[in-house]
Amino acid sequence: NSLKSIEFKSKVNLNSLQFTPFNNNSLYIYYTLQFLDVYTTWKGLSSNSNIRETNPILGPHPNLSQILALKLLADQFIEPPYLSELEFRIINSFMTAIVINNLQVLNKENISL
Repeated sequence: NSLKSIEFKSKVNLNSLQFTPFNNNSLYIYYTLQFLDVYTTWKGLSSNSNIRETNPILGPHPNLSQILALKLLADQFIEPPYLSELEFRIINSFMTAIVINNLQVLNKENISL
C-alpha cells in the first residue's frame, strides 16, 4: 500500500526499477587487490630507499598513512558496493597490473614478502 502511494507521488513506476546485485566475488577481489597494492607498495618503500612510488598524487616517498588515506579517499569516490560487473572487471584488471608491477619491483630488488 505504501509502495503504491510512493509510486503515485513520484509518478514513477517503481516496479520497472530493478537493482541487480553485483557478484560478491568481485567485491572481495577488489578489496584483496587494494590490500595487496598497499602491502606491496609499503613493503618496497620501507625496505629500499631506491624504490619510489610512481603515483604523482603521493610523491616518491609517501608514508603508510598517506598511502592508506589515498586508498580510503579513492574508495569513497568509487563506491565499490555500487559498481557494475563491467566496472569491477576494469578496475580489478587495472589493480592486478599494479600489484604485478609491485611484485616485479620487489623481486628485482630481492625483497621478500
